[in-house]
Amino acid sequence: MGLSLRQFFTRYLMVNWWEDYPENVFVLSPAVTTGQPGHEFPGNPKGTCVFFKAGRCAIHAAKPFDCSHGNPCEERTEARRAVDVAARAETVKLWRKHQKQIRTLLGRKPQAAAYSYLDSILW
Repeated sequence: MGLSLRQFFTRYLMVNWWEDYPENVFVLSPAVTTGQPGHEFPGNPKGTCVFFKAGRCAIHAAKPFDCSHGNPCEERTEARRAVDVAARAETVKLWRKHQKQIRTLLGRKPQAAAYSYLDSILW
């Protein structure tokens, strides 16, 4: 796309976080249409991925983890959950190395927003 990482971040990415680890692990994810690129996701993000165009993924070959593993909110079988947990753990190891880069892009330490589990199931 001919953009620097900073330009790409401020136009198309947001900072998400994964819980259930000793500390939150922050990751770069495609922004959602209702979000503000270059910032953290809200606690219960809503909206469509900015790369979802004309009913399909415009970055199919480079899909993020959650997209490549189906809808993260869909009901999963126990076997599928085990695969997802193992893959997510490996991905967390990789993202831990990039926490400084995320702080640099944001210009500060990222923060996880408060949310309610009830909000996520009612969405």
